[in-house]
Amino acid sequence: MSMLAIILICLVLSTLMVAVHHETLMFITSGFLPRFSRPRRWHVGATVMVLMAAHIAEIMIFGIGLYVAGEYWNLGGLFGTEASRFHTYMYFSFSSYTSLGIGDVFPTGHLRYMSGVEALLGLVMIGWTASFLFLEMRTYWSVHSDK
Repeated sequence: MSMLAIILICLVLSTLMVAVHHETLMFITSGFLPRFSRPRRWHVGATVMVLMAAHIAEIMIFGIGLYVAGEYWNLGGLFGTEASRFHTYMYFSFSSYTSLGIGDVFPTGHLRYMSGVEALLGLVMIGWTASFLFLEMRTYWSVHSDK
């Protein structure tokens, strides 16, 4: 039963992460950038900052999910320094999302599955961001090459 709960939690968290990322990209392309009347370096810099904020929000979504699953639903935990603290779950979420995997804190129980799912999603979201930035820069710089 616990594995089914983890799968459902991962589906919900994954859906939220993809929705946040998609809506951020839609906000950038349809609302934010068309009204941004600054030089192109500001344009690119602002885009990167908004996307970084989206990544941090996605990491926090999964960090909260890990915390609730581990501390309230007893589906696993974190082992290491101050492992049961909320900020440690956030730190671990950053480490998993970026596939950094430092190793000073590691998951136990069913949270191991969640950390693998977060690492996969992090790679996909980072790749999505990279391809979006590439297309935006190519489009924007070719259209505005005279400025």
